[in-house]
Amino acid sequence: MSSKAYGGWLAAGFDMWQLGAEAGTVMALRMARITAGGPAGAAEARLMVSERFEPLWSSRRA
Repeated sequence: MSSKAYGGWLAAGFDMWQLGAEAGTVMALRMARITAGGPAGAAEARLMVSERFEPLWSSRRA
């Protein structure tokens, strides 16, 4: 089997790995801001909660 046959799967696997790494970085940065406290930490916490509950609320209204 040629290496070309694996090219698509390899690219897809790398893309998924990169997405996971970037998501982990974003979560770490957001948690660092929250643990630092202050107005920025409180705003980040409110934003994270609203991002999770907004789809729920909008689906209940529909």
